[in-house]
Amino acid sequence: AAALATLLLLGGVAADRRAAAPRPRCSATYGLRPWGEPRAADNWRNVTIDIDLAATGNVPFYAPYEVALSDGAYLRVLKTWNLNVTRATAYSRVAGTVGNWWMHLQPGGRPLGLGLTVEVWQGDGAPRALTVNGVQCTLARRAAPPPGPPPALRSEGGRLVDADTGEVIYMAGINYMGYEYGLTMFDGIGQAFKSTTSLSQDLATVAWRMRLLGVNAVRLPFDFRSVMTRAADAAQLPCYSVPPGDVVAASTDPTARRAHASAGAVLPPPPPPEHQSRPGWCNERMPPAESLLDRFLWVVDFFAANGFYVVLDNQFNYDTTATDDVGLWVAQWRKLWTEMVARYPASSRRVLLDVLNEPDVWGLGWQAVPGNASLPAAGDLYLEAMDALHEANPGTLFIVQGCGQPGVAKNWGDGLATDPALLARFNASDPRPFFEALVRRPYARSVVLGPHVYPPSVYDVQRTNPEGDRGETLFSRLTHSFGYLNKRGYCPRGGGECTVFPIVLGETGTGFVDPRDWQAQIDLAEWSAAAGRGADGAHGPVAGVFWWAWGLGHGADGPDHPIDNDMGVVGRDWASVDWKKVRFLQRFGFQPWYAPGKRTPGAAAAAASLASDGDD
Repeated sequence: AAALATLLLLGGVAADRRAAAPRPRCSATYGLRPWGEPRAADNWRNVTIDIDLAATGNVPFYAPYEVALSDGAYLRVLKTWNLNVTRATAYSRVAGTVGNWWMHLQPGGRPLGLGLTVEVWQGDGAPRALTVNGVQCTLARRAAPPPGPPPALRSEGGRLVDADTGEVIYMAGINYMGYEYGLTMFDGIGQAFKSTTSLSQDLATVAWRMRLLGVNAVRLPFDFRSVMTRAADAAQLPCYSVPPGDVVAASTDPTARRAHASAGAVLPPPPPPEHQSRPGWCNERMPPAESLLDRFLWVVDFFAANGFYVVLDNQFNYDTTATDDVGLWVAQWRKLWTEMVARYPASSRRVLLDVLNEPDVWGLGWQAVPGNASLPAAGDLYLEAMDALHEANPGTLFIVQGCGQPGVAKNWGDGLATDPALLARFNASDPRPFFEALVRRPYARSVVLGPHVYPPSVYDVQRTNPEGDRGETLFSRLTHSFGYLNKRGYCPRGGGECTVFPIVLGETGTGFVDPRDWQAQIDLAEWSAAAGRGADGAHGPVAGVFWWAWGLGHGADGPDHPIDNDMGVVGRDWASVDWKKVRFLQRFGFQPWYAPGKRTPGAAAAAASLASDGDD
């Protein structure tokens, strides 16, 4: 009996040791998608293989490590991401190294996304086997995503929500310029004298960098006079293709790398489809466009299809069609939007229409100026355009800006106060007739308010209201100008239900050159979240913030313009990142890939970024 007990004890110890022994294991799930058209003559085809790789044993795989897959029908490798091919044997095996610092596979950790595009001569390109450092991984094919449009937006209680699930949507946005001042592509692309790499010259790489830096929405200013009449210049251009791992490194805050490498970084989102062109070329996959309208709608679809919300902003600062010929302006809005919905119905559900940018810039107010036909009522312009657009596509989301209230408003685009005492005190233009008409329209609950709020360095130039740039004075001014409208809403004079409107700050930004801007922007972020000192009970959190801008424009708002000087998230080379701005944007709810947490503006995000606000 004693001997039997000893044998059982020893057997248990051995079993425990076996259980605790290092067991490297891995799993891989993959998806397939075609790349280009099959060659009918020989049935060769190009296939993109998207792989999610995970460690499932009790041993991590530390980078660098080798990943190999075999099929029997691979001819050659055309491109890769997160994988540097070291060996490729025709008809047999592809092997490569995963070597970047954030690519360790930790047991139970998040999977790593990697992939490659291969040429195959038969079959669909599905791998038969995959190994990591020689360890055979379990292999499973990912189910194809169900067809259907991306989630639509709707307004609910002063917030923007997913129309299907009701989940609150927050737009951490960037203004991306170019189409408003005569270019046929975004500013910075095609300017090889500034940068010759895909970091700045390839649209898909730029979009991926935006996602890595926490951007989930883009606002695209445009000019009807260009978009509706011009031809599109070629967008394909020679450039140096930056490897995906280097794109991630160039889009990662240097102060965050060491901490997240040791703690296990949250992996960046996967690149948009076909984010790399043929080596040595940028924008190769962009289709030729017969007109600039074709090009513009294609890039709108590109952003929406790759996870961005998109705001289309008719830039009145450059394009005065709205006052030159109101009928033509409404017709052009209707044509552009009808074409977008017809060509890209799924993506159009992620688009909002910013009807008229900063009406103040040419002196418009809520009422027409008597005897001056060039200064119609901004409210009438809004209603005429929205009536036509709603008729063309019910469910369209609109953005309306304020105007005509210097003394109340902080900037052009602000000015939505309806308090009679406040209007009388500042002799401000009265938007109440507009709101009275709006709340009776069938699309009233599809309207979002989009004021612009800049710090002193900008509103001093605009000569609007130099007072109240921070603290309680700022909070009160913002709440009385427009904040009340996402809490109490607008209540009709004759009684009836009040209509509450979501608020999105369509523009804010600074180069942090003027020392007054720092505290003003900190306070704006706190007010936007209705948190901390900014929680006055009279307004709710905003539904999004759009920073001006991705880079410096070279048009009239170029690098020598006092407003736009040094306001870009990327530098004058359109490739380097201003990390001080990226850290600050976390206060506004931007969540870079390396920053843990949820995309929410306010005190929590501000506290998270306090320690790293620096001058890098």
